[in-house]
Amino acid sequence: MNMLQQRNKKTKSACLTICNHILVQTVIMIIFNRSCTTALHQSFDCSYTEFNTFLQSERNCPYHLAELMRVCKQDQQSTDHPCVVLLSSENMSTENSTVNSANVTVYLYGVRYSFDLKPVNCPDADQLLKIKATVICEHKTAIHGRLCEENDVCNRNREICRKHDVINKDLCIRGLSLNDTCVEDKQCTGTANTYCQNNESQNRSSCQCIRGYVEINSICFKGDRYLYESCDRTEQCTGSFGANQCRYVAGFKMCYCQDGYIVVDGICLKANVSLGRPCFVHAQCDGILNSTICGVPNGSQQLTCICNTGFIESNNVCLRANRELYEECQIDDQCSGASGKGVCRELLHRKLCLCDKGYVEDKESLKCRKANKEINDTCKINEQCNGTENANTCQFVEIGKKGLCTCNQHFEWIEGRCLEVGRTIFEPCDHPNQCNGTKDANVCKDFGSKTLCYCNHGYLELGGKCIQGNKKLSESCEADIQCNGTDNAGVCGKDGTCSCSTGYLNLQQNCIQVNRHIFESCNHSEQCTGTENANVCKEYGGKMLCYCDPSYLEDKGACRLGEQQLDESCEIHLQCSGTKNAGFCGENGTCLCNNGFFRLEDGCVQGVQLGYTLIHWL
Repeated sequence: MNMLQQRNKKTKSACLTICNHILVQTVIMIIFNRSCTTALHQSFDCSYTEFNTFLQSERNCPYHLAELMRVCKQDQQSTDHPCVVLLSSENMSTENSTVNSANVTVYLYGVRYSFDLKPVNCPDADQLLKIKATVICEHKTAIHGRLCEENDVCNRNREICRKHDVINKDLCIRGLSLNDTCVEDKQCTGTANTYCQNNESQNRSSCQCIRGYVEINSICFKGDRYLYESCDRTEQCTGSFGANQCRYVAGFKMCYCQDGYIVVDGICLKANVSLGRPCFVHAQCDGILNSTICGVPNGSQQLTCICNTGFIESNNVCLRANRELYEECQIDDQCSGASGKGVCRELLHRKLCLCDKGYVEDKESLKCRKANKEINDTCKINEQCNGTENANTCQFVEIGKKGLCTCNQHFEWIEGRCLEVGRTIFEPCDHPNQCNGTKDANVCKDFGSKTLCYCNHGYLELGGKCIQGNKKLSESCEADIQCNGTDNAGVCGKDGTCSCSTGYLNLQQNCIQVNRHIFESCNHSEQCTGTENANVCKEYGGKMLCYCDPSYLEDKGACRLGEQQLDESCEIHLQCSGTKNAGFCGENGTCLCNNGFFRLEDGCVQGVQLGYTLIHWL
């Protein structure tokens, strides 16, 4: 900054050379000092020096007009600027003439100087035609129209009495101007604030602006003007760094900054400096939105305009940094507010900060949380727990403590996996612990190509539920299938207890088969109900078999009443054993006396002894 606050000593100078000889504007005409009958004779351009030389020489005694014209024409290449020569006479002759009078009028900066020239004295002048000459010249290096012999006559502040090198007269001429050749300082009064400076390279001295002034269009103005100091021209404004414009500010003309610059600590610095461009103070940095800091970026030693705190640079613009989840963005680096794990992605035609791969959005804290957490890993939100299948729940055992990834609701950690529990009967399963959706259906077993939940051992499925099986006789029941705890007690009776199955009889809490036929195995006589009158269970040859009741006899799988008395009904002979010798079952279906016996009252006697039997038998 010290360098910038130093005064700028550079000056601009433009040397405008003002010629010291006469600058002539010519108007060619001849004016005769005559009456109304005087005629126009001749006019032409001619150098004042040549004309004066001609006038003072013998060529004027007499002269021929053509000769004078030739002299002036030959001198047109001279560096001396021509004047207008006007000749007049009462006669029209162009020869045997002499210029016997000459009046010179010189215009210097619009001021008129007038004086006469004395021609040479010609022999026989009386016999020559008298010609009157008027010379008109214009010059721009004087402002007062006085002839002089010393400086007292002239304006001391602005003029000096000096012989003009062309017209050879002492004139009050304005002091030497800028760049005029001079000898001493007092000569340089034509331009204010100048002095006579020696220029060795040009081997001459000339009037130049004094120190602290600057030449502007042949005028010396005060130079090295500072910021806010008054001025007339921009070239004056070199005193303050950057304040190099002379302009109106708040109605006053002063040295001020050029467009695009601002005032900082008394100097002008470039404004609207863009991002990344050199700067010195913060105020310069307003060329890019959100870039108002002049600082040193990382890895640099140069002060440049950088993004404001909370903004980052991207493609020469400053974008807001530390954007939270779901805030709008343009690039990934903006999304640093999401725990530094955010990326800018398009969502529903808008670019928003979302979490990077491997992270999930915490919608409450607007942070990115690490994802792919496995069972029992610490967590904050459920969405983190996606590293173990079906372990997507972040459970907090105590308030303020860290959560742990646990199995989802209705899932349990079973042999290294989170498996769904609450499975009902006939639903798929991988482990028995899943099967707790149906009471007493905690078995996972194979059914063909599938593994399904099924009723526990000792339970049976009924209408989508499991009921206890192996129910014993007389135990409570809901359905017949439960009653399998007692053999042949497979009926759930109307009283809601297990009863013996059809064909069986409850005997001492055992169901024994009934309707057992004669000669079928048995354990109890109560079983022997299948053959009429065969209700006795007895041992035959080491086996217990159903047999005919007492007083009954077996006949071809049937039991017939035995010991039938004489005349009692019968079907077979064996039945007739109730009356002695009456063991014959006659055709009439009654017991009769045996052959050889005959009836005698209530018994049978042999008929041979009385002769009656034979007769009776016949």
